[in-house]
Amino acid sequence: MSESKSPLRRAFAWVWSAIVAIYRIMVVIVILVSLALVWMAWRGGKPVAVEDNIALVLAPTGVLVEQINEDPGQRFLEDLSGEPPSQSSLRELIDALDTAREDDRIALAVLRLDGLWDAGLAQLDELRAAMARFQAAGKKIVAWGPWYEQMHYYAAAQADEVVLDPYGIVYVEGFSLYN
Repeated sequence: MSESKSPLRRAFAWVWSAIVAIYRIMVVIVILVSLALVWMAWRGGKPVAVEDNIALVLAPTGVLVEQINEDPGQRFLEDLSGEPPSQSSLRELIDALDTAREDDRIALAVLRLDGLWDAGLAQLDELRAAMARFQAAGKKIVAWGPWYEQMHYYAAAQADEVVLDPYGIVYVEGFSLYN
């Protein structure tokens, strides 16, 4: 005697089989994607080729900070929308100058300050010291900007050459204002 299964039991068995099949497909997809990501990370990309006699362009944007402390979601949205970052790391600027100082392929540095919103005097002094080390290696620094305010000009004045847009302005109050 064979027992026939009720229609409700057959429906539940079919739904359960569909769930198990979807689960197995998802596991296979996750494994394949993981393997693809590992392969891409291991493979890497083409190495960056730096030509001889090239300029290092430093263009800090936003606020100059010791450590970037913004929300990663905000950083992601800024990248997606094409906006410049709202914070720039002082350490990254100093490391870039120190690394370029020892690299014979880099002949000079260009400091673009038009995107910099705010920086403290101590931070600008650390940047000035890194610029001095770069110059001590016999390399030139050119500062370029469409306009200069107090903090911009303090950093730009350390360069070998300061270039201002022909229609630009320089607005310097002087440090005695802060006494």
